[in-house]
Amino acid sequence: YERHLVRLRQRLEAATGQALQVLDALGAHVFTRPTSSLYLWAAFPGVPDSLTLAEALMPEKVIMAPGRVFSVDPKAVSPWSRCNVGAVVSPRFHATLAAHLAQR
Repeated sequence: YERHLVRLRQRLEAATGQALQVLDALGAHVFTRPTSSLYLWAAFPGVPDSLTLAEALMPEKVIMAPGRVFSVDPKAVSPWSRCNVGAVVSPRFHATLAAHLAQR
């Protein structure tokens, strides 16, 4: 069991590092840069409301959680998105988000 946990921690640490590289390549501002995490918070250039970004990416089956979802004020506008590290390391995530950001 301990070996399994060690491998999981190593995989999570590697995925977090890869996700940070992807977000950096997209020009995102990352809220904090942990060595390992399931989620990262990022604000993307030219995106003042992360809800519009999430809605634009849904038809492409790229799902992101807009920061507004985590606010006590449901009408609050937030540039922050909560990104799943496992999704961010997908090449499709990077390509889809890069294409969308280039259109802005």
